[in-house]
Amino acid sequence: MAACWRAWAAGDEDAAETAYAAFLPGALFGMQSLEHLAAYGKRVFGLRAGIAIHDRAPALRPGEAGLRLAARWAGA
Repeated sequence: MAACWRAWAAGDEDAAETAYAAFLPGALFGMQSLEHLAAYGKRVFGLRAGIAIHDRAPALRPGEAGLRLAARWAGA
């Protein structure tokens, strides 16, 4: 998102749109709901930070497809 803003502020609309297009799918994945953000957003953070993530009941349990997407957006 920062790359998008920097490009826009510099007047480079093409670069801003490219950066936005790269950012948007990950943002939409994480922000589907607060439960979804808690379940998968913390996994993206954990993968990037190299820390284990643990759930507490009654948390939304992540599914295999969501875990694959979280790993993708984490760059893992």
